Amino acid sequence: MIDHLSAECLQLLNQLLPLTDQLRTSVEHTTGDVFYQEGNDTALTGDQARQAISQHIGEMRYRGLEDIGKDPRPRFMFLAIPMEVLPLLESVNRAKKALQQWHEALARKQSNAYAAAQLNRAVLKRAKEPLLNLQMAERANIWLSGPPTRLSWHYNTTANSRRKKLGDALVALEKLADKLPEYRIPDIERVRHNLASVPLDTPVAYRPSKPITHLKCQYRYLDADGGSARGVCYAKNPIFFPDIPSSKPPSVSLPAEVMGRQTRSGAGRPSMISDRQVSELLPNWFWYKPND
Repeated sequence: MIDHLSAECLQLLNQLLPLTDQLRTSVEHTTGDVFYQEGNDTALTGDQARQAISQHIGEMRYRGLEDIGKDPRPRFMFLAIPMEVLPLLESVNRAKKALQQWHEALARKQSNAYAAAQLNRAVLKRAKEPLLNLQMAERANIWLSGPPTRLSWHYNTTANSRRKKLGDALVALEKLADKLPEYRIPDIERVRHNLASVPLDTPVAYRPSKPITHLKCQYRYLDADGGSARGVCYAKNPIFFPDIPSSKPPSVSLPAEVMGRQTRSGAGRPSMISDRQVSELLPNWFWYKPND
């Protein structure tokens, strides 16, 4: 089975990698607006920026086993390309999508995430690609159909939460009671007593995991009719758009965290979940904020 899967993987990579090399060459020969900045380093422009973007596009492999799973420094990139390069960009994205669909289908057939990861490692090792960065290989390039007027990168932190009821939290408490040593039983009893007068259908929030932070980019661009359109995208890849000589370079805004500015407290949609835990014994269960 491993031999068959590794052959499938190699076939998909043999479609993707040559197309990626062609795209890199096209990027290096562009002449339109370009921008590249890594972290809070000095921004690159011109041919230096094009070379850096080309290198980023080709980074399909980790440098060593010790780098696997590590997040690279944030990169902020955009590039105007001639419309004749668009079919190549679309071909690269289709090849990336095919690899992603194959990878996800393989994972769905496994009993759990750990088994899927183990099989994935075995397949890549047999294919002689143990350092392949699948996230990078599968991540689509971003295309705006018109020249952008503004690109604003920011960090977005979300906490995966589920709306539950207090009765669900108490079920979790009873399961915990079965696992705790006997000397902790008074703590369980104290929580039961404190919550006894609260209706069991009281809404509470369950957060099974730690908050996740993504780099995103909000953009404004000119559509085909000359009107202003807007959108938002995940921003780990360059943002490509058509090279129109008459258009002006977009204004750029980088995250406050990168530029050393103070972040705005409470920016974005306010959360209805408070910081108060239902109990210190239930660290993933939180009360909702009272309605004003």
